[in-house]
Amino acid sequence: ESVTLLVHAAFLNDAAKKNVVQLVKWTEQDNVKITVTEAGIKLTALKPGTFKLIGSYLGLSLAVNVNVLENNVTTLSFEIMNLALAVGESQKVNVLATYRNGGEKNVTALAEFISRNPSVARVMNSGEDKGKISGVIPGTAVIMVNYAGRQSELNLTVTGTLLKSIRIAPYQGPLDVGAVVNLKVMGRLSNDEVLDVSQDVQWLSS
Repeated sequence: ESVTLLVHAAFLNDAAKKNVVQLVKWTEQDNVKITVTEAGIKLTALKPGTFKLIGSYLGLSLAVNVNVLENNVTTLSFEIMNLALAVGESQKVNVLATYRNGGEKNVTALAEFISRNPSVARVMNSGEDKGKISGVIPGTAVIMVNYAGRQSELNLTVTGTLLKSIRIAPYQGPLDVGAVVNLKVMGRLSNDEVLDVSQDVQWLSS
């Protein structure tokens, strides 16, 4: 797991605080990985333990006590382990973490998703659609998820496009007795392509 900290400095000639996180020099630690960004200092836990994170700036120093807890996640799993999608179809999948005390938690928003075959299927790894899988071309793919040092995989099969809906194209003009009208039927496929399927439609009268 990761946490982001902000570091501000106040100067005597300026009452306002300034973000100086990118100017602070940090001591290296074995327990965490330190990554400095504009948003702050990102600490990623590597192994359990208690230590003091020390930084220095303009001859001043600061210290933060950090306690990395033992990983209590025992297993990580998708709600479904096998999935079939047509080309153009999408489905969001959830990921569950099981803890030592037997409890479960939906960690979809915190997990990292990777498609091992992105040419066949893509998976969103950010935003509200995180965990959303989309079929690209027919084939098979494995979707992998990582969280708290645990991994899980989902087997995916992507089939060809499917017909999702049909509609009769609007007819303009009056219909006289005895007149013959050719109606056009349009079909929408799973990849949102629209085709004329008039020749494939079977009509029934009632």
